[in-house]
This record gives sequence, C-alpha cells and structure tokens, in this order.
Amino acid sequence: MNKSTFSLNDTAWVDFYQLQNPRQNENYTFPAIIICPGGGYQHISQRESDPLALAFLAQGYQVLLLNYTVMNKGTNYNFLSQNLEEVQAVFSLIHQNHKEWQINPEQVFLLGCSAGGHLAAWYGNSEQIHRPKGVILCYPVTSFTFGWPSDLSHFNFEIENISEYNISEKVTSSTPPTFILHTADDEGVPIYTALNIVIDSQNIKFLLKLTFLNLDLMVSLWLIGQPLLLMPIVFRQCIAGFLGLLIGWKDKSKIKNTTQKWYFFIGFI
Repeated sequence: MNKSTFSLNDTAWVDFYQLQNPRQNENYTFPAIIICPGGGYQHISQRESDPLALAFLAQGYQVLLLNYTVMNKGTNYNFLSQNLEEVQAVFSLIHQNHKEWQINPEQVFLLGCSAGGHLAAWYGNSEQIHRPKGVILCYPVTSFTFGWPSDLSHFNFEIENISEYNISEKVTSSTPPTFILHTADDEGVPIYTALNIVIDSQNIKFLLKLTFLNLDLMVSLWLIGQPLLLMPIVFRQCIAGFLGLLIGWKDKSKIKNTTQKWYFFIGFI
C-alpha cells in the first residue's frame, strides 16, 4: 500500500491510499471510495479517518480520504458550498488519474460520517459532473434544524438560508443508491435525523422520498450507543459488521432480481 497526499486548496487536501495490482500482467482495476469523516464541521475526526480507510483498503478498494475545510483550520466564513467543490475536486482527480491509479471510474462510492454524512448526502443529491456509484451515510446529519446542531451558534459564521442545507428536500429520482447506518441511542446526531419515518416532521422526507421514488436504499440500525461506539474494539466490530452488509448491497448481482428497494437490517453487539 502506498499513501500520497494531494492539496485541493489552502484548507483542504485528500490522502490517497493505493493498493498495488496483484495481477501485474492484467489490466486490473479496483473500485474506489471517497471518505468524508465527521467532526461537526469543526474538525476532522481521526476516529473516522484511518480506521475506515484501512478497513476499505482491506476489502479491495482504492481509498481517498478527504480532509475537507472545517472551522478549526482558521476559517471564519461560510465554507459549506466550498466543501461540495472539494468533493467534486476529488472525483475529478480520480477521473484524471484512474488509469495510473488502477481505478474503475464507474465504481466510485462516496461515504460520509455525521457532518461528513451531511456533505456526502448533499453532494449525492446535487447536480454534479461526476456522480458516485452509491452513497454510504453513517449516522448522517440531514438538516441543521432537526437534531443537530442544538443551536446554530455552533458555527462560527452566519447561515442565511438554513433550508439550503436540508438534504431531505434535495432527494429526487436521480439520487444515487444509498446505504444508511445509525446507532440506536446516538446523542450527538440523534437517530431520528436519519430514521425518522415514525414521527411527524419535515425531515421524514429524507427516507420516505428515497422509498417512494423506488430508489435503492439499505438501512442498518445498530443497537448500541454512541459511548460504546467510541471504544476502539467496538468501533472495529461495527466496521466489520456493516462492511459485510455494505459489500453485499454494492454487489448488484445479489439483488438485481428483486423489486424490493428498501432493505432494513438490525445489528447487535
């Protein structure tokens, strides 16, 4: 495995974890995944960086870990739209270098955790030149007015149009296949921000629209809490568990003969 870093701008860069071709005499390509760690747009979570990158590397993915612009990098302006451009820049890097990097450009997935899940969902539901094959959302933020943050003073900049960041309003029939993972009593990003189909709120639309538009959706609910998830051994077990589900979901040959588009799994630790 080789690791290299590419600068995107003054406050963002991407780390590329590159597998070597095991079949030197064949034109072999790998799928790829872009990872957007969480951190509340305040910092980049280390817990959701290397552990996830190495887990997907072990599953045969070329991994690009996006260290996007956040508040603790000295910013005092609304950089949220800039984050979309940073994700787009990573996709552009892949398409420019996919032959050298041995990546199948038609098999590029986008994963985000917490605030990074908000970024990944936002990108996946916006008009972009390069689209992900699928989007993986781990305990994602879906709106700034429902569950997280508790107060907009969390941000060190003013947000003028809060509805712009409501992902549920952006879901359309062109939304990519989506895999959602959440833990049962996550107090940081409450589960109802993603799995809110049983309550009366505007954010009910995020999952309902994915379902009613007959989009490919898998929901994985883990019955452990955020305090346990912070333990490295439990976090690794969760990664192993949800990777098994995710790899099966990604393999279209396993589900192409069914018309049921909403898959729901509950995991126990």
